[in-house]
Amino acid sequence: MNMTFSSIKLVSTKLLATITLLMFVTIVQATTYYSLSGATDPSTLASWTINSDGSAGTVPSNFITLGDIFIIRSGQTMTPGGNWTMWKSATAYSSLVVNGTLASSSKTLVLGPLTINSGGTAYTGTSSLKINGATTISGTLNVNMASNGSLVFNGLVTVNSGGTYTESTAVKPTYYGGITNLGTFTASTGVHLFTTNAQTITGTVTIPSVKLNAMTLTNNGNFTITTALAKGGSTYIVQGTNSTLTFGFSENGLSLTGLTATATGNTVVYNASATQTVWPTSYYNLTLGGTSAKTTTSVKNFYNNTLCNV
Repeated sequence: MNMTFSSIKLVSTKLLATITLLMFVTIVQATTYYSLSGATDPSTLASWTINSDGSAGTVPSNFITLGDIFIIRSGQTMTPGGNWTMWKSATAYSSLVVNGTLASSSKTLVLGPLTINSGGTAYTGTSSLKINGATTISGTLNVNMASNGSLVFNGLVTVNSGGTYTESTAVKPTYYGGITNLGTFTASTGVHLFTTNAQTITGTVTIPSVKLNAMTLTNNGNFTITTALAKGGSTYIVQGTNSTLTFGFSENGLSLTGLTATATGNTVVYNASATQTVWPTSYYNLTLGGTSAKTTTSVKNFYNNTLCNV
């Protein structure tokens, strides 16, 4: 088949116009829904309306139209009365915004991105919560799940200034996207699993018990592990510039594959009240504390020529 330059150009123009039209249709189909005044069950389609004042209006046909946003209005409390799925795939999900209260229930929740705005409060419920996308907290997220419940964060968990993340039970959360804390982050004694993806800690985060599974964790903030560190597969911790990493537990060698601590200004602290063996690597700053002996015979170099005993 022979095609002239002008015919090729015409085909390309039509193709571009078709793609643009499809993008426009996708955009205009995205809708924001608000909790219906007096409604209490967010897992029911009839509990939502297109009207921002909560008055009756068009209701959604499903919870998984890409781009749709569901907002629990300020002053309104909603409790899931059934299992609630807002995420089916990377092209079929909606977002949840909490300006009021998402109360605790025993139902299974599978959400897309979750935003809790200032003044909003959400409870994880006691059974199962999976968030596929970013979790952004400017209000309060209360993790009141049973210790054998399932809590999974597939995206970055961000606690903004003024926001609060509190684990009131010994939950065992799983992270795939890291943690940024600029507010209040209170972890329980349950094992916190960071797995699969390379992840980053930013801000001040203290977790008693941590397990790293086949991944690299970069610390760009002030990260403290107070009770235990376990690993599965090849696991690494990398210190960022001016970061601080504190190991506050007794061990005979860290459960790691590697620790990189040479970035400018970073500090690694071993301050358990019991004996500790310092990981054999090079350090920019190394601080030893606690009341018992620290073994440093395998330490390689001090890039800042600093070994501080406190």
